[in-house]
Order: sequence, then structure tokens, then C-alpha cells
Amino acid sequence: MTDKLFGLEDSWKMENDYEVICMSDVNMFRDGVVRIPDQLIDFFGADCREKRVMFLFEGREYPSYLESESMDGNFKLTWSKALSSKFIGLFPDYENFFADFDESKKEEQPYFVIEKLEETEFAIKVILPMDAALTVKQSLFDFLGPGKSLISFHNSYELVFFKNYLQQVDNRWKSDVFMVSAGVQKYYKARVQAGKEQDRNAEKIIDNVGTAGLDEVLDFLMDGPYPVFSEPGFISMENIDDHFYFTMDNTLIDELSTDDRQLIIELLDEKINYYFDRLDGPGLQENLTQMIDQYADFFTKDFRYS
Repeated sequence: MTDKLFGLEDSWKMENDYEVICMSDVNMFRDGVVRIPDQLIDFFGADCREKRVMFLFEGREYPSYLESESMDGNFKLTWSKALSSKFIGLFPDYENFFADFDESKKEEQPYFVIEKLEETEFAIKVILPMDAALTVKQSLFDFLGPGKSLISFHNSYELVFFKNYLQQVDNRWKSDVFMVSAGVQKYYKARVQAGKEQDRNAEKIIDNVGTAGLDEVLDFLMDGPYPVFSEPGFISMENIDDHFYFTMDNTLIDELSTDDRQLIIELLDEKINYYFDRLDGPGLQENLTQMIDQYADFFTKDFRYS
């Protein structure tokens, strides 16, 4: 189930099995209450009883509650008061905005991006289309998302590329494009040698990753992972004395510290590990086969010793 609209006035959109988008309304800010469309109950794992869920926002955890409103299966999600305060702090003028809300203000309507990390753990991000006051550093961290959040990314190559860029930078935040390419190739070559897939969720993979030339790997990076970070203006490519480098935006260089760089690398490591924990974990059929084998083994032993 992908790219489907739900709820009153199509206010909910399911991007994929792990991500939904919800347009905000005054109740979400004023009361901290979100009504869940019936079609999305499975996404939130509701099972007709009160359930404590955890939301990750800006690196902190906020307990919230999912509960049944009626016997017919309608559910509501109630933010914790601390999380509600965070949202109001980001959009203090919400009452005036929604008081005279009409079609002309649709493009400025804030929305929430909710990502399912575990059965009762979610990452949430508030998007304020009218807000242009963020620093570039804030924009970068917002783009990366907290903890295990993968909202901004389509596949692992984007994460591995940016991590290798940061690991290779000199004191001017420049990384030789072929050194970055070699680092990315080494990572996926190791996965293949370990009997794992490069990334089955990606539309494209590096062909013949073990023997590919660095120019082929670079072409792959320029076609996919690089634009993910260059289009928002975080990085670019420049030619210095016939050598090509990936480099950071000048404003971003001024705002980022060495500690920030290390923090981002660690954040990317967490995301990469989480991404492949999902990808490499046993599938439904494998789990089912294992369960049947264990079940059969139990009764075989039971019969043998009875």
C-alpha cells in the first residue's frame, strides 16, 4: 500500500509501509490530539486497547498515547504535553492561522511526517513551509532526521555516500571524489563478499561492485546519492587544479564544528545499521519455516520420550 490518501479532506497520505504524512489542524496544536483514519490503524499497531507509544523528536523521546474513542474502532493519538509544547513553540501563531484558514493558505499549512521505527516507536518531524529562518546547520540536521529515522532517504547508498564524504574531508571540508567513490565501493564489496545483497530496496545498484572502476562508481554516485545532498544546497562539486572534490556549502562550513562532523558520522552509522538490520533480517517466510521446524521438532522429541 503506497501513495494513498486517507481521512477527512485527504489529510493523511501513506508514502510507504514505514512513513505517513498528516496535514495539521488546530486540534493538533491546541489539544495535542490526532484522529487516526481507520485505514491507518495497522500502521500504528492499534488493537482496540490503550497503548503507550514513543515519539522521537529532535533527539528526545516523548511518551504519547493511542486509545480507542468508541466501540466502532475509531482511534485517537494524544501527544505528551511536553511534545505539544515543542510543536506550539515551532508554530506559536497556530490559532490565528487556522481561524481564517481557507484554500489560499493550503501551501503554508504545516504538516507532520511520521516514520515507524518499531512497533511502538515513531520518529516525527514538523514541516513549516512558511519558515525560511532556519540556519543551514539546522536545515541539515532537520534533513538528516533524529536517530534511526530514514524519512529523507530512499536507499542506503545515500547514507554511505555522505558518511564517506565526511570521513574523507580535509580541513577545508573537501573530499577527493575518487577517494569517496573508493570508500563507497569498499563498503558494498564487503557486503557482497559476506553473501549479502548490496541493497534490494534501491532502484539501481553498482554493477559488478567488486571489479567496477572508480569512474563507474563515481558516475553511479553522481546519478543518485550526490543530488540528494546537492539539490538542498548542502554540498557541491568543484574543480581545483584539474582535481575534482566534493565540498560543503560555505555557510555550512562556518556553522559546523569538528564535533558536529563526528556527531553526523555517528548518526549516519546508526541509520546505516538500522537500515540493514531491516534489510538483512529474516523474512516472513523464513520466520514461518523456522517456527514450523521448531514446532515439529518439539513434537518429535515429545513422542520419542513419551
